[in-house]
Amino acid sequence: MKNYLLISALAISLQVSASIPEVSTPIQGKQIVTNDDFEFIRGHKQGKSGLTLQWKMNNNSNVQYFEVQCTYEDPMDEYSNWTVLGHVNNFVSPLNKFTDQPIYSGILNYRIVAVLKNGAGIVNSPIFTTVID
Repeated sequence: MKNYLLISALAISLQVSASIPEVSTPIQGKQIVTNDDFEFIRGHKQGKSGLTLQWKMNNNSNVQYFEVQCTYEDPMDEYSNWTVLGHVNNFVSPLNKFTDQPIYSGILNYRIVAVLKNGAGIVNSPIFTTVID
C-alpha cells in the first residue's frame, strides 16, 4: 500500500510538473514568472525528524533570498494556502538547502520562491511533491 501511494504521488507529480504553464500574473505588486531558472528541486526524508530540500538555479546572482513554502492543498489551485516555512539567504552557492521539521502525514507540496535583488519580481521553482506516512 505504501509503495502504491508513493508511485501514485510520483505519477501525479510528474503529470502536474509537465503541465505547468508559463505564468506571468501580478500578485501583491510583484511580477511572478515560472520558468527554467531552477535546474532542480528535490527532497530527502530525514527519518521522522524532517525533510531536507535541495535546489539549484542556473544563475542565482540576482537573487536576494529564497523563501521556502509548503501546502497540503492542490498546488495548482490559485486559492491554495502556501505556508512560508523559512528564508534562506543567497550566498550565490550553486546548491541551497532547507530542512522542514517536524513534518506531518499527508501529501506535501513544496516550492521555492527566489526574491530578486532589483525588486523586479520573484521566480517560482517547480513544485516538489512527496508523500509522508
